Amino acid sequence: MERVGYSEWKDTDQLSLAEPKSSSKSWSAAGSRLLLMGCWATLPRYLVMVVTLILWGSLLSIMLTKGSETSVELGLLQEEQNRLSTNGSEMLEQLETIKKKLETMGSQQQESKQKLEALSTQQLETIKRKLEVLGSQHLEIKSQASTRSEALRRLQDEQSRLSTRVTKELDQTGKALEDLRSEMFRVVGASQSGNASSCKPCPPGWRNFEGSCYFFSSTTLLWPQAKDNCIEHGAHLVIINNQHEQDFLTQNDGKGYWIGLTDMESEGTHKWIDGTDLTFTYWNTGEPNDSRGVEDCVMMLTHGRWNDFRCTSDSDNWICEKKQIC
Repeated sequence: MERVGYSEWKDTDQLSLAEPKSSSKSWSAAGSRLLLMGCWATLPRYLVMVVTLILWGSLLSIMLTKGSETSVELGLLQEEQNRLSTNGSEMLEQLETIKKKLETMGSQQQESKQKLEALSTQQLETIKRKLEVLGSQHLEIKSQASTRSEALRRLQDEQSRLSTRVTKELDQTGKALEDLRSEMFRVVGASQSGNASSCKPCPPGWRNFEGSCYFFSSTTLLWPQAKDNCIEHGAHLVIINNQHEQDFLTQNDGKGYWIGLTDMESEGTHKWIDGTDLTFTYWNTGEPNDSRGVEDCVMMLTHGRWNDFRCTSDSDNWICEKKQIC
């Protein structure tokens, strides 16, 4: 654009030089025309300058704004740096304080460790001596316990021998008493056969044997019912004391009979209905076996051997026994 303007200016200049200066009016018109052409020629240059100035102004304003913001941020950063510096100084002081405390604690810990080691050594020695004493006492107690255990074992063996001997002697005494009883009734029976009897005869349907009356039922009942039936007749379910009595009872009509033996009170311990213990037994092979855990009453099989059976069975007859009144 400068070249174009320059060219236009040059042409105008040449034109004005060529024309004669005839009058002031012509000069004034030519000057106006020349000025107007110069203004139009220089207008783009002014526009560029104005735009450039505006842009530079805007850029400068932005830079000033950014500078102000940056200055504020720098101020804030400076304040933060000062604060951090202050905090750092405080933290350094605290670290120094902590370091001193740690050093103090380390010294105290070392002293405590030394005291603990000394105390532990003393305690260990004390505990060691106590353990030695306890060990000696333990050996002594163990020896005493062994001696007492041996003495107790000897006492138990002696008690077992005495119990066996007493039981044997009681059995022999019971047998002797039964033999004496049987002999007495035989003598009484022999006396009654020659003289008028001083004993009342057994009730009708009852059998006499050695001073006792026996009833063999013809019907069947439960064991508890059979026991009650005997009581109603002033008797009890038969108690068998010896083989002689057992042989008498076996001479029946081939039925099974309830007898007065049970372990209802204590499982596995059979006693007669009057509470006496067994001194004579006549168990069948493999009996008593408490089959299914419900056999608490005893019945006499057809061949005379004993068998434990359910008390709730009503398939057996029963035998009552009572003393003959003399």
